[in-house]
Amino acid sequence: MIAFVHIHGLHTLMYGPGTTDLVIFQDYAARLLLQGENPYLHDLRPAFELHGSALTYSTPLLDGDYTGRMAYPVLSTVFFVPFLAAGIATKWAYPLVFLVAMITLWRASPPLIRPVILLPWFFEQRYVLAVLGGVSDVVWATLLVAVVASWNRRNLRGVWYGLACSFKQTVWPLAPFFLIRIWHETPGTTTDRLREMVRYGGVSTIVFLIVNGPFIIWDPLAWWAGITEPLSAPMITLGYGLSSLTMAGWLVLAKESYGALVWSSLAVSLIVYYRHFGRLAAFMWVAPGIVLWFGNRSLTSYWYYFVLPLALDLARTYQPKAQASPLPSGRSVWPTVAVLGAFFLYLGGLLTTASLAESPIGVGLGPRIYTNGSRADFLFATVWNRSDQPLVPRFAVQTGSEQPFFWSIVDGPETLLPGETADYQIDSNVWYEQIDLRKGGLLTVADRDDYARRSAVWIPPLEGHAHLGQVVNGDFRFWTSEPLEPVRWTARSKPLSAGSIRAALDSPKDSALDFKLRAAPPDADTRRREQVSLSTRIVLPDVPLSFAIRLPEEANRLPDLDVLYGIDFITDRSRLMVLFGDTDRIGFLTIQGAEVPYRMFQVPRRQWSEFEINPRALFEEIGADILPVRHREHTFRGVDYPMTPLEIRLLVSANGLEEPLVAQFGAVQNTQEPGPPPLGTDLLAKPERWAMWIGDFNLEAGNPAKARDYYATVLDADPDFGLAHLQAADAHMQLGDLIAALDGYTQAIQSNADVGRAELGRGAALLALNQPEASLEAYNAALNALEEDRNHLRAEAQVGRSEVFLAMGDCGRARDALQRAWEMRPTMVLPQEKLQRCERDAP
Repeated sequence: MIAFVHIHGLHTLMYGPGTTDLVIFQDYAARLLLQGENPYLHDLRPAFELHGSALTYSTPLLDGDYTGRMAYPVLSTVFFVPFLAAGIATKWAYPLVFLVAMITLWRASPPLIRPVILLPWFFEQRYVLAVLGGVSDVVWATLLVAVVASWNRRNLRGVWYGLACSFKQTVWPLAPFFLIRIWHETPGTTTDRLREMVRYGGVSTIVFLIVNGPFIIWDPLAWWAGITEPLSAPMITLGYGLSSLTMAGWLVLAKESYGALVWSSLAVSLIVYYRHFGRLAAFMWVAPGIVLWFGNRSLTSYWYYFVLPLALDLARTYQPKAQASPLPSGRSVWPTVAVLGAFFLYLGGLLTTASLAESPIGVGLGPRIYTNGSRADFLFATVWNRSDQPLVPRFAVQTGSEQPFFWSIVDGPETLLPGETADYQIDSNVWYEQIDLRKGGLLTVADRDDYARRSAVWIPPLEGHAHLGQVVNGDFRFWTSEPLEPVRWTARSKPLSAGSIRAALDSPKDSALDFKLRAAPPDADTRRREQVSLSTRIVLPDVPLSFAIRLPEEANRLPDLDVLYGIDFITDRSRLMVLFGDTDRIGFLTIQGAEVPYRMFQVPRRQWSEFEINPRALFEEIGADILPVRHREHTFRGVDYPMTPLEIRLLVSANGLEEPLVAQFGAVQNTQEPGPPPLGTDLLAKPERWAMWIGDFNLEAGNPAKARDYYATVLDADPDFGLAHLQAADAHMQLGDLIAALDGYTQAIQSNADVGRAELGRGAALLALNQPEASLEAYNAALNALEEDRNHLRAEAQVGRSEVFLAMGDCGRARDALQRAWEMRPTMVLPQEKLQRCERDAP
């Protein structure tokens, strides 16, 4: 329990003090009561401001408002009064009750059951976490546990049930089951049984009236409006029972239909319980959950807290098999079967009718969804009114299993007449109302005056999280608002004024994009092209990719290729451009001074084509190095194993345009779901790349001996693998084997593998071998080989040079080298003490 409290505290620090509207409303109502106010006469919504809570767990109404009324019997509020009066935060009230429930369960259980009776409530963490999160149902559940514990004390059990009824309406359906149980368990005549039933019902009613009576007298209408709020208020449909079918948009049931199912299931449950009590005595604890499962609001807490009294009831009635008396055979099952059959026929007919009925409202999702990065906050939707009545639409959006929230209409008519269709723009600027891109959601449109007139459309999630080789948002459906570009894609313009990329509004393809390139005179330097591009990064797939292309008239004209239209494939070590033109050919382009191979495929101009390209096969065709290596970056967050990252860049570029150019690209998709290769693939092919990865992993983890052995495996398979020589040398350095390290660095340099870092290591090894002149030469070579953007390594080289000068006794040059190191990397720890000692000991 202490651990759960600690977890809850961390959760509060991370996500804030948000909790259910019930607990903060009851806290606020108790504060009003302490000030002499009747909480049933007040709007409780200021509690959100008082507690600094978001409206995430508020209860929306069908008209777009949300409830603020005290909607429960009095004890739910009075319960908090002693805590507030004593200055104790009410957030500890429910955990305290949970502990009382655990103690009661343990003490009231038979000794044989006690060792295990508490285990389920801690194994199933929702009980503890719900209590810590402000779910109040633990209070009535504890009172029901007390009912079971005191079942043989006839008056006391009625007191506990009366208190439970005074806390929340969830336990009210138990009343007829209690009476049936008392009828069956009371020995004697019919009069004796009726007398005991009246006693139980009377005690429970008296307790209920004692607790609620002052408020009934204070304002009976306000009290009645409060406790009937869950039935009378136009609350949204929400739950995990039958109502989930409506929430998911699969079928529409009116609130009245849900009500009829609740009452009919209650009647069926009572009939079954009465007729077969001998075998179903404990069924009474399950029945309310079954009944409420059919309601239009069926939260899980309505069900699983009944398990607490059920567990104690079963424990107290448990008998070892040798001691158990045979259960009575009961009545004939056929009348029960008939009742159940009639109920399920009614249920099936209701669901069938609802599923076959055409919705009077139609809704479709627009081609683009706008996001603020992680959540969608702006949608386009089309609504058509199929009915013969005017429609005043309201839009609600639900994401994942969270409850729906109403979004605002930014643009669109207020009313749709019969047969009319209109486009709408809707949005929400509240974070918790927006759509989680990983989960997708549901857009529901309903009539303001009749929520049974509704229709829904699925909002797809942002695909591509299942496999790193999958193109994410390849249909360009999801866009960020700032900057305006498809999600998980990056738009570039060189120079910034060269052009733009926007969704094509007049194209037959919803996914089409317009690449607009401005008019500009030719540049004398043909390497400097104006271009617009759109790129994304995936792991190089094993299967082809599909591209929707539309080759412009001006593009890819041989021999000059002044206007380029194509796809750039870039790995960390290779580059290949795919162009589309009037012929198939292979050639080279000069781009920024480098020779880039290209492959041109013949396609028709000025019409859409679906073209499949296998980047892996094309790279292998030109002999490019695509061997997977350890690669970590933000695109592949959480991944640390060998891979070949691939940048896919849709590109339009030109050197001189007399008129602006508009070129179009369409969707980029995987031709099949990426995943493990087919059976028969040699899983042991090229094991050295995995040994290399594991070696790198162990080197970073501080296991140089393990790393050295893995690198040896790599070099046995490929003696010319320069990077393995470099990493093995680092392992040898950490192990103090300087000669082996020096040999490894030399081999890496000869293999042209990261020469700058290899020279840096060679300098350190030579200095440790007391060869300062050779070490200085190596450090200077490292500085010459390391690029300017690797200042952290260049700073290490300068520090190495300073160590060499200190070894030579040249304090001035050592200070100069350290000054340069500090300029390159101000946060680096420098050997200042050695320098001071050198200057102090200098003659």
